[in-house]
Amino acid sequence: MGYFAQRSLDVLNADLTVLEQLQQDFPQDGIGSLRSLAGAFQFSGDDVDKKIRSLSGGEKSRLAMARMLYNRRIFWCSMSLRTTWTWRRKRCWSMR
Repeated sequence: MGYFAQRSLDVLNADLTVLEQLQQDFPQDGIGSLRSLAGAFQFSGDDVDKKIRSLSGGEKSRLAMARMLYNRRIFWCSMSLRTTWTWRRKRCWSMR
């Protein structure tokens, strides 16, 4: 099961580019699929060649969310810790 926690950004390797991170996480997928994934999360053109250390907090969050959703796991969705957790089975676009 995947979830987006405050420490979700800690799993990103600051020395890699956006595309290198995706290639490391999903080595079985082709470059076209991974570029499409990056583009779906607003990393287009030369943005995929940016080092993760130079990304803004929002860009890092988008990359972490892309990695999590591309894994096709069950995703928990909640607005805050005080609200009721709800199960949502997210079917992401079929890129594979």
